[in-house]
Amino acid sequence: TFTVATAPVPPAIGVSPTSPSFTAIKGGADPATQTLSISNTGGGTLNWTAVDNASWLTLLTLLGQASGTGNAVVTISVSTGTLAVGTYTGSIIISATGATSITVPVTLNVKKQRHR
Repeated sequence: TFTVATAPVPPAIGVSPTSPSFTAIKGGADPATQTLSISNTGGGTLNWTAVDNASWLTLLTLLGQASGTGNAVVTISVSTGTLAVGTYTGSIIISATGATSITVPVTLNVKKQRHR
């Protein structure tokens, strides 16, 4: 008897949107939060972690689990604080055991306040 078994499909990280962006007015309120959907586009179970690399960027959900086609959501917030007018870039790095890590670029545009 000869049996052929298929190798299990490893988990794979899927994200949406692939490059969130925020716009704020200098001296105004911080922009509304946005969500990043994380899904397992492969097989098995996806045990993921997410970290950011910018002081103005905050993730409100830091780890979770998405299995099969189920989704998990990370809430992204930004704080303009004392940032000068300009464009800032940061990243969210999502990693999981057995899956290739994904880097999601995040852009923050801080604009001048219009004078009337």
